[in-house]
Amino acid sequence: MRAIVKIAFITLLLVTTSTAIAQVNIGAGVWSMSPDGRVVEVNGGISSTSGSVVGWIYDWGDGTKTTGYFPTVHRFPGPGTYSVTLTGYDDRGYVGTSGFDHIVPTFAGTPVRRVALSTYELGLKSGEQATVQIAAYDEEGVPLPPSSLLIETHNLAPSCGGAAVEGTSLVVTTAQLLDRDTCWLPLLVYVDKVEAEAPLNVIVNGNSGSFHSAWGQHTGTYLPMGFFTASVLSDAEFSRILDLALEYDRWSVRDKGPDSGDRPVFQGVSYSPPAYGGSGNPLVIGDFTLPVGGVPQFAVMFHEMGHNFHGANIFFNGLGVPGAFYQETAAEWYVQHNLNGILLDHSPELSSPAVDGLERIRTEGRAYHEFEYQNYIDGGMVFDYNHISSSHVLVKKIYDYSDVHGWNRIRDFMDLFDLRFIPSYAALLATHGGLTTDNKVTYFIAALSETFGTDLLPEFESLNFPVNRPLYEALARVFRRHGEVQISFQDSTVLMWRGKERFSRWNLYRGDLYALRTTGVYTQDPLTVAEARHLCDLSDSVEQDLDVPTPGGAFFYLITGLASGVEGSLGINSENAERPNTNPCP
Repeated sequence: MRAIVKIAFITLLLVTTSTAIAQVNIGAGVWSMSPDGRVVEVNGGISSTSGSVVGWIYDWGDGTKTTGYFPTVHRFPGPGTYSVTLTGYDDRGYVGTSGFDHIVPTFAGTPVRRVALSTYELGLKSGEQATVQIAAYDEEGVPLPPSSLLIETHNLAPSCGGAAVEGTSLVVTTAQLLDRDTCWLPLLVYVDKVEAEAPLNVIVNGNSGSFHSAWGQHTGTYLPMGFFTASVLSDAEFSRILDLALEYDRWSVRDKGPDSGDRPVFQGVSYSPPAYGGSGNPLVIGDFTLPVGGVPQFAVMFHEMGHNFHGANIFFNGLGVPGAFYQETAAEWYVQHNLNGILLDHSPELSSPAVDGLERIRTEGRAYHEFEYQNYIDGGMVFDYNHISSSHVLVKKIYDYSDVHGWNRIRDFMDLFDLRFIPSYAALLATHGGLTTDNKVTYFIAALSETFGTDLLPEFESLNFPVNRPLYEALARVFRRHGEVQISFQDSTVLMWRGKERFSRWNLYRGDLYALRTTGVYTQDPLTVAEARHLCDLSDSVEQDLDVPTPGGAFFYLITGLASGVEGSLGINSENAERPNTNPCP
């Protein structure tokens, strides 16, 4: 069963020093919860009457923060009362907050897993009736008992009439369809099966044909039988390739992993008109994805996956929509990143048709962007934020930089759209002209420069890209201030961190806060400072420290990354100066 909770819409009034009133409106709409109350879906909206909304941050009260777009899904760790806070930022410097409590009860029933959220097309005319049969199979192909399935419809359109659940069947009777000649039936399936990693197959048979699902570890597909018939790849290999794409980009599915029950799903193929699809989950993919030479067009699937997961980041999405500049560039970067990784690391385990098909897709994709880049140059370099021609230029340049610096730098790039940068960027916009197109472009180019460790401003200015130089320079300082490594404590003794993708090993420096205040030395010598400690050339990004400071004392920690044996920066201090590494690790 599902529970529904309604939260009132909240308006916050923020008073400026000049007594003018600006509004940041935050609303939490209807909640949808899993039967045990741990997985919640929040819907709502946020707006500002003083300017443009830059982004917002959820603090879920359980130690995690996200920037999920509405609707957003979150999984709480267990029973308890959680104080949830939503904070919004606009480009005029205003900040608004709204909060509420969510209670996760002690659940006495049987845990269930949501395994499919798919839309099935029923080829019904007005007043017709159809019975849809649903069958589920485990990873061994053994049918699951009907008693283990809980089947629901989800937001069935009124014109489609009603749907009555009878065991593992849905009896659908259409109403007057007006100008529609078909009916789409959204299905939601819960299974009494809690192994989150276990694959599961679901087959839906209706009067308009059969759809077949092929479930991987992290992805699901829900496609016409003809799609699989035309493919020379097995269902298992097809799902394996999609899973590999997600394995290379687990950073982009932090809140969409299998444990949340919201694994990415491809739900169907659109034949008329031939459309690529869009963001959201599940994804409708166009007939460009149908197998060519027996191999599905993974480039289109990877592209749509890129839209889906980048679009889930409200900061990135807020800068990129509308317009092709952000959206198409990131999606195409995602495609080549995945193709390169899969072919480099996993070719031996894939069939020859799969390897040949992926290589062909990779080569054709790069040639296409090279061609369009040259067209931009020959056409007089007319920049248009909303036209894909400018995106082609970006994609071609990013491919060149990735060849030199590494394809995994895309992870560093997307990390610059983490929630911790929203307040800083919003504050800068208040003094640099607001959320204009030029300032959106500026953030992208500044993030690219930080990602690849190179000042790219002159090159993109030569290509007629509109970049706000003062904002670009201010953003460079913001990125430096946040540092190359982010540190957190799992508990009072366990230190964890994550850093730039180029780093393969780490140096950890512990210091005495009193010694820092009296000497100004950050990397203190353990031979002369009793509380100092150096841990060098670490392979793991976690360390336990059981030592306890003396009464009245305090430890501080700094971590640097190592790339090809070269140590990175300690970051910058509160005076915007780089911290000196006086006693570095050997």
